[in-house]
Amino acid sequence: MKTLFIGIAFIHGLIHLMGFIKAFELAKINQLTMSISKPMGILWLAAASLFLTIALLSLLQKDWWWIPALLAVILSQILIIMYWSDAKYGTIPNLIILLALTIGFAFWNFNTQVNQEIRETLAQIRLEETIITEEMIKNLPNPVQRWLINSGVIGKEQIQTVYLKQ
Repeated sequence: MKTLFIGIAFIHGLIHLMGFIKAFELAKINQLTMSISKPMGILWLAAASLFLTIALLSLLQKDWWWIPALLAVILSQILIIMYWSDAKYGTIPNLIILLALTIGFAFWNFNTQVNQEIRETLAQIRLEETIITEEMIKNLPNPVQRWLINSGVIGKEQIQTVYLKQ
């Protein structure tokens, strides 16, 4: 699914390059019948750059990729509306990317809240330095005692918190 999204963003970005190419007359593009001014061509290039950026950010697994994606979709849809007769079908990938960025934002927001809760929880823990002694493990079953002694925990600081990420 992620590969499909990256492909859609990448291809949509390349299609936006057509507006830039037409505006600066770098090549003849017969598919675009409407005239595009150079300032508008720069906007088409900006949209293309944003879409290519979100494809790259998504590929690099950056969880904040949805921010430039939102800018890309807004700019793209404004350009599509302005050049509707030539670009109306660009609304379809914009809707797909909008759906993906909504989900991306939800995951980012959730992870941000979880990380905040983790920081708050860890900040409340009062750590006291306790050294593990043989006296502390004497009531444990013999196999556990042997394992702890052989693993070298005697004389080391007791672990009080653990952070696991699944």
